[in-house]
Amino acid sequence: LSTGKIENHNASSQPKPIDDARRILYLSKSERQLTDKCVTKKQQEIKRSQRPSLEVSRHFVVDELEEAIKALPVLKAAGMDGVLPEFIKQTGPNVKSWLLTVYNEILDTGKLPKAFKRSKIIAILKPRKDPERAESYHPIALLSVCYKLLEKLLYARLAPILNPSIPVEQAGFRPGRNCCDQILALTSFIENGYEKRTKTSVAFLDLTGAYDTVWRKTSFTNLTVLYLTLYFYAFSTQ
Repeated sequence: LSTGKIENHNASSQPKPIDDARRILYLSKSERQLTDKCVTKKQQEIKRSQRPSLEVSRHFVVDELEEAIKALPVLKAAGMDGVLPEFIKQTGPNVKSWLLTVYNEILDTGKLPKAFKRSKIIAILKPRKDPERAESYHPIALLSVCYKLLEKLLYARLAPILNPSIPVEQAGFRPGRNCCDQILALTSFIENGYEKRTKTSVAFLDLTGAYDTVWRKTSFTNLTVLYLTLYFYAFSTQ
């Protein structure tokens, strides 16, 4: 989510991200169904006209796999298959060759193995919350390490394409950026306003269950608009 712009009191309108988010949240059921139809039509148009990017859709190679394996964190819990990241890090050329075959098959067909879609859910109690209430727990999904490895392979290819399209105001989930950047920008804005004897206000938008309520159909359509291969679109929507 973009942080939007920080406005002074003399601003005449709210930041656009807040208006957009509020409009989406309060869409009626009929409006959402109509919009979904428009999105589906847009997807069909893209599928008819799009040519998959050769660079994005080419088969993975050993060098890419080894870099992804190096990036796997250790001392992490296994998924339903019981495979630990330490096992993957110690694998030899035969296992790496087998993994490449599986990953490239996924890339060609756009279909994920059922084992990759299964996860072990662990409920962790949030600090100072009532243990008798379901919303007091934070669910953690333990995914297959082999699936996480595939995610790293995909991210290495997608990041150079997606990062230039992300608003500069967004600091989260970006390499070399973090919350400290936003805090520095906010304090600098307040200091400048203080020197000019103007009041400064900031709006913090906190959406309950933000990740669970993302409009996925529109998000995936936006990805295809960026000329990503349709194979990526196929298995990312599973």
